[in-house]
Amino acid sequence: MTVVRVGKESGIIRPTQRTEDISTFLNEIRGIETLSPEEEIELFGVIKNNDSERYASEKSEILNKNIEIEKQIAELQRTKAENLGKIDELNKKIAKNDSRVESARKKIVECNQKFVFSIAKKMGSQANVLDLVDEGNIGLIEAIDKFDPTKGTRFLTFAVWYIRRNMGFYITNHSKMVKTANKQKLITMLPKAKAKFIQENGREPYNDELVEMVEKMFGFKVKNTSDVSDLNFSSINEMMSGDDNQPTPAQLEFDATTASYNDYEEEVEREAMAERLETLLSVCTERDRTILKMLYGIGYDAPVPVEEIGEIFNLGPMRVKQVEKNALAKIKKYATVAR
Repeated sequence: MTVVRVGKESGIIRPTQRTEDISTFLNEIRGIETLSPEEEIELFGVIKNNDSERYASEKSEILNKNIEIEKQIAELQRTKAENLGKIDELNKKIAKNDSRVESARKKIVECNQKFVFSIAKKMGSQANVLDLVDEGNIGLIEAIDKFDPTKGTRFLTFAVWYIRRNMGFYITNHSKMVKTANKQKLITMLPKAKAKFIQENGREPYNDELVEMVEKMFGFKVKNTSDVSDLNFSSINEMMSGDDNQPTPAQLEFDATTASYNDYEEEVEREAMAERLETLLSVCTERDRTILKMLYGIGYDAPVPVEEIGEIFNLGPMRVKQVEKNALAKIKKYATVAR
């Protein structure tokens, strides 16, 4: 006979094929109470509202998301590995390019050492020429970084201002303090003597030439030529050309083998000075610019007298000098800011 049995372990009723005594079976179910209507409703509510399927669905959804995340992680790891490889390649290219740039910069510096040295000889003396070369090279490197070859200007034309500026700063910082009255007088005489020499000769003077011009214009006897080296500043705080020491055999050999290069250097300096002058004059009006050029003989065979300038522009002599003063003040202010 087939009967059902209450399973003690699972708590549910299941059929069994084992035939048992009916009295035994009845004894087993006798203690089970019949469900009340409320209990039936509660129990069937649990069955009908089974959340296992919903939980299983949510679980499946999360698992699927994890699978997608793992795929994304794998893709990101692959992309990361590729990017690391690209970074390595770029590092190699950067190192190679930096090496090429440094080699190019070094080549430019090396090939212009004669130019830097020739300026250092003019601006300094045998005692400090190598220090000036070092300072000039700093200016040369600065010019390399700022130079734009697309503008049609030769590099040395552009670089000479930086070279001379750095040398001028060095000489300024290492010059002896001016204490004596004679040196104080000399400070006021040098710019005028320099300007006069440039007007007459079309170039900057060497120290001995500047000494002669000072003596000629002011009747002032310069006892020590080195005073000129110490005090010979231009309007933009650069030093005049000059070398008071006797050249050594090595310097004579250098001069003999680089004469053509020095000619080119002078040409470059003239171009740079002209370019710098035009830049400074550009801050003035066209009338003031023309008056200044006429007063100082820039572009003319000689300085034009104030009276003639006044007639041309219908200005009195005092007004011409006032225009000159105002224009020079404007140029000085611009030069100070631009420095």
